[in-house]
Amino acid sequence: MDGYLELLQSHCGKGLQILDVGCGAGYMSLELARAGYHVTGIDIAQSCIDIAERTLLENPYKEGFGSLQYHVNPLQ
Repeated sequence: MDGYLELLQSHCGKGLQILDVGCGAGYMSLELARAGYHVTGIDIAQSCIDIAERTLLENPYKEGFGSLQYHVNPLQ
């Protein structure tokens, strides 16, 4: 993950808005938000979004946190 964040920061900068399509349980979305990005995670499975939202509520890292929202979307 660190290499991915370094690559993203060096080529795109900070504070970007990122759409994570197929976010699953939201672990990548959460790490991106912890790095200061503004992330929207979408997935087709309500069960995955439920896990992602619980994990977000338990997030102890608030300093430098961007923003994070999860949505269920059937992608039709």
